[in-house]
Amino acid sequence: AALNIVAGFSRPINLKAKAIIQHGCSRIPSATKVEADYENGMVNIKTYHCDGSVCVNIYDEAGNIIRTNVFKANESNNIDISNLPIGNYILEIVTENQTYTGFFPVSY
Repeated sequence: AALNIVAGFSRPINLKAKAIIQHGCSRIPSATKVEADYENGMVNIKTYHCDGSVCVNIYDEAGNIIRTNVFKANESNNIDISNLPIGNYILEIVTENQTYTGFFPVSY
């Protein structure tokens, strides 16, 4: 079931880290922490213990990139999704050492 974006009510986006393989072994998890939620037509992203920049991509159900933003690490950032059509979307957050993905619905 689709979730409505309701004013004043934040909906978390459950993010999962993609496994990273380096030299045939799984990479040791980092201290990086990433959080995302959405409300009022905005996706809010917070990163902690990151270096460099953070690339954020939003994909539609067909796997097409429809938004790309690059932010400074360790800051809160917002992406306007108020003009996205109703549907399900994939949020991808790429830090220097890890990639996180999560799903969120948009309905009005």
